[in-house]
Amino acid sequence: MKNILTIIVLALLMSTAYAQTNKRVVAKKPQTSVRKPQTTVRKTTTTARKPVARKTATAKPAAPVKKSKLDLCPDNKHPHAIDLGLPSGICWSCCNVGAELPEEFGGLYAWGELKEKRSFLFNNYKYYDSGSGDHSWNYNFPVWDLAGTEYDVAHVQCGGEWETPNPNTMKELKENCIFEYITIDGISGAKFTGPNGNSIFLPAAGYGNSKGRDLVGTGSYTVSRRGGMEPYAWRLFFNNGRCTFDYTNGLGIYVYWGASIRAIKGGL
Repeated sequence: MKNILTIIVLALLMSTAYAQTNKRVVAKKPQTSVRKPQTTVRKTTTTARKPVARKTATAKPAAPVKKSKLDLCPDNKHPHAIDLGLPSGICWSCCNVGAELPEEFGGLYAWGELKEKRSFLFNNYKYYDSGSGDHSWNYNFPVWDLAGTEYDVAHVQCGGEWETPNPNTMKELKENCIFEYITIDGISGAKFTGPNGNSIFLPAAGYGNSKGRDLVGTGSYTVSRRGGMEPYAWRLFFNNGRCTFDYTNGLGIYVYWGASIRAIKGGL
């Protein structure tokens, strides 16, 4: 019995030793921290742009078309070249220089000047020789006949073939047309009716002197040439009763005084 116990004890001892000999050492696995990449998702804020309203240029209302009180022109697109059926074939403008309608006065211009003035004196005349001391005779005129030149206000303002009429042209108007002094809606002037029945109206716009525009109700229309007697210029003059064309004192006009101008064009 004792031997059996001894054998059992030895067997247990041997089993324990064997177990300790074959015991595996379990190595601790290193803890590897795998960092997950932090992906920061930026929120893109899309702000929708409001459509910018473009400013549309507001069209200005068209200026009202001026209408003449005189029934002498084919339409209201002035100036017109009116054929009066004159021997020379010359056509007359329906409006004065500086006017937009046949009945408007337009400007007053000293002979050879291109601008209007408030008063017309010998010492503010462009071609007066201030060193002479005698306003009756001393002028430095650039030309004798200014028709179609740079000194012709009708040509400069109207352009093209328009120019100030010369004495022969003005004389032709007076001698070949029927003259009537008329008043329509308070506007007085001379109506010239040509051989073919067409007419033009020259308003009685007065003339310019030291007072400015004076003697409205009379007409004073100058021409392209100076008179034969200085310092006068040729002019067509009319009032309620007569129509004359001359350059002498009393019927003529000083070169430095202001006068109306009616342009002409064409001719043979």
